Amino acid sequence: MSLTPFQARALAVVLLLLLIAVMVLAIAVPVRKLHEHYDSFTEDRLDKAARYLRVAASLPQAQAQLAEIRALDSKRHYLSNSSPALAAAEIQNGVQGWVESLALKLESTAIAPHTDKSFARKVTVNFKMRGKLSDIQKLLYAQSVELPYRYLDNLSISSGAVGATFTPMPGVEPEVLASFDVYGYAFINPPAPSKAVRPGQARLP
Repeated sequence: MSLTPFQARALAVVLLLLLIAVMVLAIAVPVRKLHEHYDSFTEDRLDKAARYLRVAASLPQAQAQLAEIRALDSKRHYLSNSSPALAAAEIQNGVQGWVESLALKLESTAIAPHTDKSFARKVTVNFKMRGKLSDIQKLLYAQSVELPYRYLDNLSISSGAVGATFTPMPGVEPEVLASFDVYGYAFINPPAPSKAVRPGQARLP
């Protein structure tokens, strides 16, 4: 079937338009994808920059809070000596000062075996003393609020009267016998993890 000159020219124009459309699509699609990629990259960079600016703006506040935490000096809440004997002496000195200022009668002290857990060492000292109940209450209160932190346990208070003929004096506060533990914690270095011994490998002494 032969085409007329008009039909041939029309077909040529249509084919040319189709070729131009294909060429435009071949160029436009990659360019559009490239623009989308750069738009996404730009938005991501702008978002990160905004976050960095927010972090930078909060830096002075964070530094101030860090300075406040450092100023607290958490180590001052712990006993300054990790040696059991020195830590026990530190506890005894903290109690002895109040015993003397309140004129209490210290009858005995005993150091209990210490225990280690993680980074802390617990040191305990038992005290037995006589004195007025009000004065012993002052001593016990001081142990619970002074630094380094010390804790009370196993408190026992009984009458300090001796003999069946004891007669309370009017206006005179009788003595009591108090027994209690005072313990505190000291920082220690945690033990290094032991290395596993492979089969056939001798363990070094």
